[in-house]
Amino acid sequence: MTKDTIPLADKREIELRAFEIDAEEIKKRLQHIGALATGHMDYRRGVFDVIPATPDKWMRLRTDGTTTTLAVKERVSDAADGTREHEVKTDGFDTTLDVLRALGYEPRSIQESRRDAYDLGDVEVSIDEWPGVAPYVEIEAPSEEAIYATAESLGIPRDTLTGESITQYYQRTRGIDLRVTSVQF
Repeated sequence: MTKDTIPLADKREIELRAFEIDAEEIKKRLQHIGALATGHMDYRRGVFDVIPATPDKWMRLRTDGTTTTLAVKERVSDAADGTREHEVKTDGFDTTLDVLRALGYEPRSIQESRRDAYDLGDVEVSIDEWPGVAPYVEIEAPSEEAIYATAESLGIPRDTLTGESITQYYQRTRGIDLRVTSVQF
C-alpha cells in the first residue's frame, strides 16, 4: 500500500502547534539548526461541509498558487495525531471550485494564510500567518517524540505545544468561527 492509497481511517497527521510566537526568532533558530527553507506559500482555501454535514469532518480545497489539492479532513481528537486526512491534487482552484459547485457544494468560508516552510529531514516546520492573529509554528513529524525534540531545539517550551486547530484558536481568542467566516488579507 502506498502513501496515496492509505485509507482515510488510517492516514493521520502527527502535528502540534505553538501560537503567538516570535516568527523572526524561530526563523533564526531554524537556520541555526540547519533547517532547509522549502518555500513561502500564499494559501487560498475553500472549506466545504460534507454531506451530511458533520461538525468535525469537512472538505478543503487549497492552493498555494502552484499546487492545488482537495482533501477530506476529520478531526477525531486534539491529540497530535487527531486529524485524519485524504488528499488528491487537482488541476486548479477555480476549476475544482466550479466542479464542486456543479455538484451542489458551496464553500462555507474562503480563507487566506501565508506559510514559510522548513525541512528538517523527516520533520516539517511551518510558520503560519493568518489575518488578525499573531504567527504560529506548526511541527509535523512521524512521532510526538520527534515533535517535542524539534520544539526543544527551537526553544519552544513543551507546555506551549497544543493540538488546538487554527479554527479553535480563532474561536477562543477572537470569537470568530472560521467554519463559517471568511478571513482574507
